[in-house]
Amino acid sequence: MEKLKVLVFVLFVAACGSEPSPGESTKLIQDKSAGSLTVNTIEPENDDTTGTSTAPVKVLQAKPHRNDYSAYRDIMLQFRNVSDKDISGIKFAWRGIDAFGNPADIGTGQGFFDLGLKAGCQVSGKFSIHSPNLKTVTRAWVTEVAFEDGSTWTLKNVNHAHADHAN
Repeated sequence: MEKLKVLVFVLFVAACGSEPSPGESTKLIQDKSAGSLTVNTIEPENDDTTGTSTAPVKVLQAKPHRNDYSAYRDIMLQFRNVSDKDISGIKFAWRGIDAFGNPADIGTGQGFFDLGLKAGCQVSGKFSIHSPNLKTVTRAWVTEVAFEDGSTWTLKNVNHAHADHAN
């Protein structure tokens, strides 16, 4: 009987921590169902955002996303194609902190969106990073864009293997 009481208490405590806080969004908006959102890690020296004002994609919002199935958080980005060309892929980078202002377990991360984005359109996507302590996304920016016509835009300070990029 004592073990049952402990189990019920543990389940109650776990359930109490799973509710989203007021104002925290748990709704995922997706315009398309095919393609991928992929996450990788990058080195901290590549987190300089100088030059993002010329990016063909603007990040409108970046925030943690609490999953319904676990206490781990992902990143939700809302972004718009501000160019006059259709996009086939976008690479993003982001940085986040925990509740104490320290770098979150994601540190500096990156991900890509390859669902395509028409000129002038806006979309939101969730990037699975499974961070146990992400409280705030402090920065999110575009590092590279591939257009449907084959040209690309690259943030100048990001070191890539590609030598030729059309701006």
